[in-house]
Amino acid sequence: MNYFAGIDVSKATLDVTVLNAGKNLLYGRFANNVKGHKEMLKWLNAGQVVLGETLFCMENTGLYSRPLMLFLSVHGYKVWVVMPIVIKRSIGLQRGKNDKADSGRIAFYASKNYSTSTSADIPSASVLALKDWLAFRDRLVKQKQQLQQPVNEFADMGLISQAKEMNKALQPVINAVNKSIKHVEMAIRKLIRQHQDIKQVYDLMLSVPGVGAITAWYLLAYSNAMRNFNNAKQLACYCGVAPFEHSSGTSVKGKKRVSVMANKQLKSLLHLGALTIIKNKNSEMYDYYERKVTQGKNKMSVINALRNKMLQRIVSVVKNNKTYHSKIAA
Repeated sequence: MNYFAGIDVSKATLDVTVLNAGKNLLYGRFANNVKGHKEMLKWLNAGQVVLGETLFCMENTGLYSRPLMLFLSVHGYKVWVVMPIVIKRSIGLQRGKNDKADSGRIAFYASKNYSTSTSADIPSASVLALKDWLAFRDRLVKQKQQLQQPVNEFADMGLISQAKEMNKALQPVINAVNKSIKHVEMAIRKLIRQHQDIKQVYDLMLSVPGVGAITAWYLLAYSNAMRNFNNAKQLACYCGVAPFEHSSGTSVKGKKRVSVMANKQLKSLLHLGALTIIKNKNSEMYDYYERKVTQGKNKMSVINALRNKMLQRIVSVVKNNKTYHSKIAA
C-alpha cells in the first residue's frame, strides 16, 4: 500500500487525512452520508490518490462507521476497521484532541501497522441485522435491571413494605419490558431461520454442550459468523478465557491468568455455559471437571478450561461443518 487514509467518523461528518511516504498529503471533511462518501472518492481522485493502492482505516464506531465501511467495501477498496483502544494504546500519551488530529493519528497508525491489517470479511447484512437486534435486546435488559434496582435496594435495607408497594407499581412496566424482550428474541430467531449463512453456523454451535441459543446469538454476531477468527486460540483471547503468563524477572512469578482486555459479555455467557455443563453428571465435561478438582486443581481454573474446550469445539464443528458428538472422555 502506498496511500493511507485515516478517517475519523462521527454521526454527521468524516474527517479524512491521507498519508503518502510518511507525509501528510491531503486533509478534508465530508458529510457522513452517501453523497459525502461519493464526494470523498472524487476528492481523492482529484488529489491524484490511487484508490487501488489505498488502505482506508477507521475506528469501529458501530452504527456511525457502518455506512462508509459498506460503501468502500462494495466498491472493492481495502478497508481496515480497528477498535479505538488499539489505536489509542499504540500511539501513547497525546495532549489535545480534535477531529482533524484524530484522522491524522489513524492514518499514521495504518501506515505503521498495515502489515498486520486484518483481512476479515465485512459482516453480511444478516450478521449486521443480528447485531442490531442484540444491541436493542441489551438495552431492554439493562432498562429492566435499572427499574428493579431501587426495589431491590429497599428490600435489602429491610424496608419490605415499601419494596412490596414499589414492586406492585412497577410490575406492569416490567411485564411490558419482558414482552418487548420476547418480541425481540422472536425476531432474532426469525432472522436466523431466514438466512442460511448464519443458520448453518448457529445449528452447529448449538450441538456443542454448554452452548445455548443466547450464547450462540452473541458468538455469531461478535465473530462475524466465525469468519473473523482463524483458530480457537484467537477466539479464546477475544473472549478473555485464554491464560497468559504473569512473570517479570525474579520478583514476579505469578500463575497464568486471563486478561481483563476481553469481550466481557461473551466471557460471562461462556461461564454460565460451563456451569450448566458441570451440573449434568452424565456429561463427559462433568467427568473432566470432577477428575481435575479431585487432582487438586483450582475450581475456577478448571471452569476456565471448560470454557476453552467449548470454544475449541465450536471452532472445530464450524470448520469441519459437522455437528458435535459426545465422546467418552473429555
